[in-house]
Parts: sequence; C-alpha cells; structure tokens
Amino acid sequence: MENNPIDPQTNTEKSLPETTPVPPIDTAPSPTDEVVTTPQPETPRAPVRTYETDLEQALEGREGGVIKLAIEDEVRKDEERKNLTLLSQKNILYGIAAIVFVGLAVVAIISVKIYTRTNPTVGVGAQRLALVTFDTQKEITLDGKIPEQIIRELENTVKSVTTGNDTVTYLIPTIKTLGMKKVASPKELFKKIEALFPAQLADALDTEYFYGVYTDKIGKNNAFLIFKSVEDEYALPGLATWESTLYQDVYQIFGVTPDDQTRTLLEKPLEDTIISNKNARVLLDKDEQPVLVTMFLNDGYILITRDIPTILEITNRLYAKKVEK
Repeated sequence: MENNPIDPQTNTEKSLPETTPVPPIDTAPSPTDEVVTTPQPETPRAPVRTYETDLEQALEGREGGVIKLAIEDEVRKDEERKNLTLLSQKNILYGIAAIVFVGLAVVAIISVKIYTRTNPTVGVGAQRLALVTFDTQKEITLDGKIPEQIIRELENTVKSVTTGNDTVTYLIPTIKTLGMKKVASPKELFKKIEALFPAQLADALDTEYFYGVYTDKIGKNNAFLIFKSVEDEYALPGLATWESTLYQDVYQIFGVTPDDQTRTLLEKPLEDTIISNKNARVLLDKDEQPVLVTMFLNDGYILITRDIPTILEITNRLYAKKVEK
C-alpha cells in the first residue's frame, strides 16, 4: 500500500496527482533505423615482393645514384674550374712578376754597362772600352773648380806626364751627376772650361771619346783628342764652324803656354793639307810648322792634335784597337 504525504494544515493525507505511465524503452534496433559505423584504420600489410617490384626498385636506386654521381661530378668540375681560374690568375701574376724582374735585370745590366763605359777608371775596364790602347791613365776631377783652375790643371798634367817614350796616357776628366761619378762628355768638358764648342758639333758626337797624351820617341809630350761622330752630316759643318775658335779652346789643355805668337795664331785660319793620304786641316806657325791639325778619319772618327808623329801613332793604335774588337 502506497502512503500519501500528510497535509500539515488539515492533518490529512494529501493525494498525489496522477502520472502518466512511461512506456518501456525498446533498445532493439528498428528495421528502418540507419546503423552508423565508425571506419577502423586498416592495418598496413607488407607489400608482396615480386621480380618486377625488385627490378623497379633497383632501377630507381640506380637512377638516383647516377643523378647523384652526375651532381657530384659537376661539383667537382666546378671546383676544378675555380682552381684553374685561381691557378691561371696566379700564373698571370707570376708571369707579370717574372717580366718585371727580367726588365729590372736588363735595366740593371744596361745601367752597369753604361756606368762602366762612362767611368773607365779601372785599368782593365778602361783599356777594354777606350778608343785606343794606352799605357797609363790619370783621372782629373772637374767638379768644384772654376774654368781657369781646370784649364791650368789640364795644361800642367799634359806637361808633367812621364811614362816613358812612345807611350800613351789616358786622361779621364770626371764629374758627378746625381751623386754618381762619370766621365765628362765632350760637351760637358768644354762647358766646364767655357769653350766655344758649337752645339751642332756637340749634338753630332758620341759621348765616347779619348783625351790623352802621346809621349813620342824623343820624350816630347803631345796632347790629342779623338771624337766619334754619330751624324757625319752635322759633325763636318760643326767642325768647320769650330775652326774659328778651335785653337783658343784647346791650346792650353794641349799643354801650350801662351807666348808672343799666341795672338797671331788665334786669328789665323786653318789650311787644307794632305797627311798620310788623307785630307786634313792645319794651323801653321811663323816657321810653317803645324801647331794644330784636324783630320776626319774613316768610320766617323775625328782626330785633333799638334804634330804629324802623334797623328801617325794614334791612327795606328786606333785601327789596331778596331781590329781587336
């Protein structure tokens, strides 16, 4: 029996409202209901190996290996090209450096030869380079001296040579250029003594020349000059121009002391003559003796001296030296 709750006001049982019965839930699926199922992941199955699949994998592996090898080969070639490029650049630099060193060596050799040629102050070198063979040599410094001092020193040197009969003494006038000692050129020598040396002649002469003293067979000293022409068409007229002051410019450096005849000789012109079958120009004193002779020899050599015996000896030595060379 079902008990009802008691109403407190009336102290009587309170009736409950009627409830509608709930039908039972049928859990069995209806034929019309759609069954939803959740797909389950398939368990991977190992592929079946066959001859065809193995061959395919082998080909794929080989293709990948070929591509890899090709890439590696290309990388290697690229590195080689870079190395070759660097090597080529290095080779170019080495080549340039070699050329520079060779050039410097050539310049050094030429400089040494030029210096040796213009500074024949060592016996062996001077003997080899001089225009004529000689027996002794004497260096004369021109720097730090006025023209009169230089002229006086050259004059006294010519007079004081005592090397024995039939000998030649090589006189070497030297100056300093850029701190380096060298033989004064003809132009520099005559400029130092303020001679009227024509520029046309100076420019037509080689820097190689010979200023010396020949002591003849009786012990007399005779100075001489030998020039080498490089342009005969200018040297000949230049020498002709110089004739008007030639004696004035050279008589003292030839060891001649001025005397009563000096003024007359300074104003007297040179004359044509023949010496050893060669044309020459000569200045004669009052006794018709030569005091100055100029000759234009073969091969562009110009000889200036004071007497005939000196001409003969020096021309013999000059051509003998040419044969030796």
